[in-house]
Amino acid sequence: MLTKQILFGSLVVLLAGLSCSRENLLTLPAPAPAIAGTYVSLPGTLPLPAAGDSVTVTLTSVASDTVDVFVQAMQQGQPVTTQRYRKLPVVQYIEGAVQGTNCINYLIRLKPGTDSSVFYMTCRDINVLQYTRSLERPYYTGRAARFRKL
Repeated sequence: MLTKQILFGSLVVLLAGLSCSRENLLTLPAPAPAIAGTYVSLPGTLPLPAAGDSVTVTLTSVASDTVDVFVQAMQQGQPVTTQRYRKLPVVQYIEGAVQGTNCINYLIRLKPGTDSSVFYMTCRDINVLQYTRSLERPYYTGRAARFRKL
């Protein structure tokens, strides 16, 4: 009886594998390299992740789904504060039918396991990283600092 169950299970797995052709597979870009880069705060955006009149955020890809985050605040052109966050996971969210196409949103929690502070990028704003202190679901709403990619 156990042999029949193993044989049947193997047959199901084999048929399932054959039913998915390579043409039907969705290949997503690696999230960390997709958003890696240096971003500079846009004037008048609040809340900033560090105190200063401008902030630079550098995302460095350390794995396909992991980044190091370096935040540097400047006051009158001089560095005043720096913060480092190491090996943070980058989460991808697929959003359907935005302007007729599917798109990918990215999310980095500065304190994984909480919803306190996040960097995120939506496909509505190309090369614009946003920061907020709370993540409201299902969409990011409320005040957010905005950073343009250099």
